[in-house]
Order: sequence, then structure tokens, then C-alpha cells
Amino acid sequence: MADLTINSVSAPLAVLAGSSFTINVNVTASPDSFEDGSAYRLAVFVNGANLHQLLPLTGHLQEAPWNTASTVIPFTVTAGPAFDLYSVTAGVIEGPSGLDPDSVPTFGSAGPIFVV
Repeated sequence: MADLTINSVSAPLAVLAGSSFTINVNVTASPDSFEDGSAYRLAVFVNGANLHQLLPLTGHLQEAPWNTASTVIPFTVTAGPAFDLYSVTAGVIEGPSGLDPDSVPTFGSAGPIFVV
């Protein structure tokens, strides 16, 4: 069982080309991990014909933006300049680096997003 869980990933169904939009990642930490202030790595990948953007975030539980056991972390993205279709994938894993055998990554996704 994962100590850090992505509950959901949400994004608008359509955005205007060149405009900014928000992807919200709803995450939960187990009580033990949150109490310990464990390190984490969270990444959101937005992929389309005209945009390939990785949005990494690292930090420690109990610190902003993950300052409660369950929270929503927003990521702002600027859409490309042309008609497109995006998919969004998010992943989170506990630990500051490497791969701990006890760390189980979790994933979530959103989309497709029309860029018009």
C-alpha cells in the first residue's frame, strides 16, 4: 500500500490556445508519513502535439503546499498557440531521491483537454 496517494487529477475540458489553466492534483499522505514530514516527489506531465511539459515538485509533508494530510496541489500551465489535444498524467512517490523498496508510486490522469 502506498503511503502517498493521488486521489484525483482534474483539469478543464477545453481551454483557449495561449491561455493559462490549472491542473489540480488531490493527494493524501498516510498518518505516519505525514507525522514524520516525509520527503516526496510529485510530477505532472502535460502532453500534446504542440506541448510536452513536465512540472516537477519536491518537498516535505507538513510544508506548503502539502501542509495537511489531504490537500489539493495546483499546477498552472500555459496552453500552446494552436489547436491541440492534451493528456495529463501525474505521479507521486515518497523519498527525496532514488527508489526505496518500500516506496510505492501512485498515478492519476486527466483529459483529454481540447485546446481551441
